[in-house]
Amino acid sequence: MKKMLIALLSMVAGISMLYGAPENWLTNYDAAMKQAAKEKKSVLVLFTGSDWCPGCIALNKHTLSNEKFLSFAKENLILVYMDSPRRTPQSAEMRAEVIKLYRKLDPGQYIPATVIVANDGRILGRIQGFRNVDEYIKEIRELTK
Repeated sequence: MKKMLIALLSMVAGISMLYGAPENWLTNYDAAMKQAAKEKKSVLVLFTGSDWCPGCIALNKHTLSNEKFLSFAKENLILVYMDSPRRTPQSAEMRAEVIKLYRKLDPGQYIPATVIVANDGRILGRIQGFRNVDEYIKEIRELTK
């Protein structure tokens, strides 16, 4: 029984590491920056607590999964997902990457926190907290002018 439980937990952890980020989101900032330079797009870095933060959960449910945002992002952004879950297993390497990028981009004290980065590495601005899809897109457009 103990071995079966360990195997199940390992499988869940493996799935979580593979599927932690939503579809079309990267978890490697350097790869995102290279893609942004190539495609001449800005980078949106989202710092989130996907399984415990009410604002993060609401942003994902009502804004980031909205077709209007997905269409806008496809045309204009490279998306980076930096998650700090509490209940979902996460590799030590990914947790270290989130902390390193958090320190580098200084998104603020609260999550969800969005940092918009130009494809040359300049920080264009930050958005803290939940926004509905129209507000979120409007703020991103203003930052990327």
